[in-house]
Amino acid sequence: MEELINKNNKLIKEVVETLPNIQQSIDDTTKNYQYYIGSIKNEVFEIKDNETYSEAIKRGEGIFDRIDETERRRKIVIEKSQETINQIEIMKNKMSRIIEECNNDEETLSKTRNELIDKIISIEEMIMKDKLFRKPKETDTITSEFNKKKEEWEKQYSDYFSRKKREEEEAKERKKQEEERD
Repeated sequence: MEELINKNNKLIKEVVETLPNIQQSIDDTTKNYQYYIGSIKNEVFEIKDNETYSEAIKRGEGIFDRIDETERRRKIVIEKSQETINQIEIMKNKMSRIIEECNNDEETLSKTRNELIDKIISIEEMIMKDKLFRKPKETDTITSEFNKKKEEWEKQYSDYFSRKKREEEEAKERKKQEEERD
């Protein structure tokens, strides 16, 4: 059980350590996206009345520079967005590992649970025998109490192993039926 705790704590720690990276990446993307949106202008370039050709060219160059800046910011938004997606993908993979480990832990937990129940039943049996040894007249009552407690504990057994066996048998049966169809 200690191994499960250490392994799962390590996985959660990795997830928690990834969260600030994701938040920073989202913040960077949002900030750069706002700059990008702010830089988009719909500027029409035509020679204005009373404007010289050189003034028009200079104004056109200014518009061109702003379009260049908008393009640069667009590329930054794409880059930052991809970084965010990568960070989220890392988080997704870590969360998938946690799910996988928890699914794998079911067998260990079920085994531990069933062993504990067996030990408790054994102790209950020792209590019953001790009572029987000291009070032979109350044998039926003591035996009945033990059987009730034993039955209550047995209801708590994990169904993992029987469920796993049933699923394996069902898979074999499906495979057999598929082979018969072919």
